[in-house]
Amino acid sequence: MYVLTCATQTVPCPLAEQAAVSFSSAVDLAALGLTSQALLYVYAWGVMAVLGLWALGWVVGVVVGVIQRA
Repeated sequence: MYVLTCATQTVPCPLAEQAAVSFSSAVDLAALGLTSQALLYVYAWGVMAVLGLWALGWVVGVVVGVIQRA
């Protein structure tokens, strides 16, 4: 993916100062705080949230089934 950048701080940017660069070279992800540890933490949190809510739903379903049979 390419993004347009401007070499000067003028608005609007002159055509001679515009350049299309790849996203990976324009943005330093580590400077934004996107490290492998941060991504792993967010991924693990999301997986545990999904599994936790699934387990909660399963327990509620079992309890409702037991109450209906009684």
